[in-house]
Amino acid sequence: MNTVTDTTELGSKADSNPPSPPAAAEPSPAPEARSRRPPWPWLLLILVLLGGSLATWQMLEGRRVAERRLAEWQDVAEQLEARLGSLDRRISSESERNRSIESKQGENQATLRVMREELLGMTERAALLEDAVSRLTAQREGADQALRLSEIEFLLSAAEQRVQLFGDLPTALAAMQLAADTLDSLEEPAFAPLKLTLAAELEQLRQSPASNLEAARRRLADLMLGLERLPAAPKRRAAEQVEQARWKQILDQLVRIRPLSEGQAVLTPLERATRMASLRLQLGLALAALEAGRSTQLRDSVQLARQDLVALFDPDAPAVVSASALLDELEALPLQPATDDIGATLRELRAIRAARSANAQIGPRSNPAPATEATLEVEAQ
Repeated sequence: MNTVTDTTELGSKADSNPPSPPAAAEPSPAPEARSRRPPWPWLLLILVLLGGSLATWQMLEGRRVAERRLAEWQDVAEQLEARLGSLDRRISSESERNRSIESKQGENQATLRVMREELLGMTERAALLEDAVSRLTAQREGADQALRLSEIEFLLSAAEQRVQLFGDLPTALAAMQLAADTLDSLEEPAFAPLKLTLAAELEQLRQSPASNLEAARRRLADLMLGLERLPAAPKRRAAEQVEQARWKQILDQLVRIRPLSEGQAVLTPLERATRMASLRLQLGLALAALEAGRSTQLRDSVQLARQDLVALFDPDAPAVVSASALLDELEALPLQPATDDIGATLRELRAIRAARSANAQIGPRSNPAPATEATLEVEAQ
């Protein structure tokens, strides 16, 4: 820049000084002076121009690069702005969704509070219902137990009266067995001694001599059905064979021949039929007396039946011997059992029921059940 300034100053000085008129005859040394000027100003000018051009080119190139980068950054900025816009829209939508979710959560919480309150109310009602059901169950169990105890007491009382009034031991045993079965259905430990007492009483009655009445009835009924199969005495059979002839039957109405040896007499068919009817009648009366428990009538009927049995059949035949032994057993059989063997279970049961009824009357007076708030609310509803 200094070189350019000096060159400019020299030029201005040359222009400011007007040229003098040339000499007329002297040779001019100007060409030599011009040729001797140094070329460095021109070189400097060229370098300056080159430097300016280079600087201008670099400036332009940098500007173009800057413009390209600016365009790229603008594109990036636009993309970022687009992304930011989409993010803003997404954020706004998410915020709206969050607000809707929060509102729904509030509604759900309110619904849950209502449901929780309803559930608590239902729980209280369920507890009250459970208490009511438990009370009803206890009352039902108590009523069922009381009914069974009443049934047992009735059966034991009927058995005792049947034995005392009629001497009907089989019926009493059947009633007591029913009472034992009903008592076994009660699982309460308080009735265990009562079960043992009833079992001992049943065993004692079964071992009583009067308990063989049913077997005696069956044997007596079998004897009544098998009278026709009993063997008759040999002499009587011979007499019957002799009397089978018609003419002998006619003569027998006029003359009767009866061998009286060995205490045996020959019976006519009419007498035999009469004795057979009498035997059947006496056996029937004995069976009726056995059913009614009348010892005197039984002994009288057995004695008369034994006389007819000996008169009609062979006393040495095994079937007749067995029938005679049955009549002897019936005559010695006790029809009335000992009344001391029955009634212990009934007395013990009545004592237990009396104690329980007394406790039930004292319990509600001493320990009244407190009324809860929930119970009061339900009763108010």
